[in-house]
Amino acid sequence: MPDLSLSRRGLLRAAAGGAAATSLAACGPGAAASGSAGKGVAGQLRIGFQPPYIVMDVLQKQKTLASALRGDGTDVSLKVLDPTVIQQSVAGRALDLGVGGLGPIQLSGQPFTVVALVEHSPRTQALLVRKDSGIKSVTDLKGRKLGSYGTTINANLFVLRAAEKAGIDTDEIRFIPLTTDQITAALLSGSVDAVQTWDPFVAQLEASQRTRTLLTGQGLVENYVVIYGHRDYVKKYPKTIAKALRTYRKALTWVNAHHDEALRLFASANKLDAEVAALTFRRREYLLSAPNERFLSDLKRQERELKASGVLTKSVDWDAAIDHTIAAEALATER
Repeated sequence: MPDLSLSRRGLLRAAAGGAAATSLAACGPGAAASGSAGKGVAGQLRIGFQPPYIVMDVLQKQKTLASALRGDGTDVSLKVLDPTVIQQSVAGRALDLGVGGLGPIQLSGQPFTVVALVEHSPRTQALLVRKDSGIKSVTDLKGRKLGSYGTTINANLFVLRAAEKAGIDTDEIRFIPLTTDQITAALLSGSVDAVQTWDPFVAQLEASQRTRTLLTGQGLVENYVVIYGHRDYVKKYPKTIAKALRTYRKALTWVNAHHDEALRLFASANKLDAEVAALTFRRREYLLSAPNERFLSDLKRQERELKASGVLTKSVDWDAAIDHTIAAEALATER
């Protein structure tokens, strides 16, 4: 494997580069939503999500969201996409809402508004080494090759925070940017000494019984998953979003009440074997709520860290980036 190692700043700048590509893509033409803005109801709702999000799988399979919004004359489309593509598509108005993780880079550079929290799963991120590795703690990563997602800012902050807590100068770790397709093979082949990844990839490596988990994200990253939209769509169509959130709540209730059936759907929809699906499923904290203070505090901490590293220069407009009312009002009804 070629030497693609990055320094601390280089690693963070790689993440910023991913956001810049999103910004360029957003300049292209996008499909504007139709509907009655005065009524807050849209003529279409196009949502992009990255697996494995079981509630979205339920909405897609059971077609409950399409059914709930049909009476308003709203056409619904749910698409499984790469997170970067989702961000590009929401920014360019080719999608109306996205489900995934967002950080200050995206929120400062794109017209995104977070409308709800749907997951809080720090344990799904982990640092792993081979089972026979001499690496026993994060301190032992000094001078080693660490495979990480070079364009994923949340993942990078997990690694950087873990190193800081262990008292390591992160410039002494050789970060190797890898894709999701490369990371498992790189670790097992010995091309890298350790990897940072998340479920279901963590679960797949654990199931192989050839790796050890060095550290999880617990206590280091919050790892929220959110529903977000283009600011124009959020402002114009709060009633459509509110009805979608109430339908999401019903699907989440179904998941909690039908664990075994939901787990089988989870495994099938994400092409996972039973053991990997079960490991991933139980480490995820599914929820549905309005953005809260803990979430906002975490984002502001990320903003401070990114500014201190020289990666982020533009402050986030938090009033525009976070909507606290749509989900709060929607979920206060029909309980």
